[in-house]
Amino acid sequence: REGIVSFSDTASLDSPIITGSSANNKLNSVINALAKTSGTTNLAAAVLLATRAFDAVPPRKNGCQTMKIMTDGYPDDEAPFKAAVLAAKAKGINVVIIAIGAYVDQTLLKSLVSAPSKKNYIHKDDFSGLVSVAHALFDK
Repeated sequence: REGIVSFSDTASLDSPIITGSSANNKLNSVINALAKTSGTTNLAAAVLLATRAFDAVPPRKNGCQTMKIMTDGYPDDEAPFKAAVLAAKAKGINVVIIAIGAYVDQTLLKSLVSAPSKKNYIHKDDFSGLVSVAHALFDK
């Protein structure tokens, strides 16, 4: 059960949360079609949109919901981003953050992930490091 929200100046629900045997193929197609963007880092809009996607699909019985946020920049506005993450966590959504590069606020991002933070915060120097964490991301 995965979905994809991309963001820059705005956020876009590229794939609602989907299930079933074809989910991985669908998500791979969506990921491969994502275009590199430039602009701002509207993390608040992305988290709010992802939370609404979770609201649309109730979790499985005894299941958990995990939001994986990947960013390579500082949030446009810290206060709305923090509020959006805290609201998602209040709904029982686990938050994992993958930070890429030097232009991220590691202190802020670490403070927002679900416990245990050592497991739910990942920092890589560049995008090439993501291959080494791909399995860990999808096993959470």
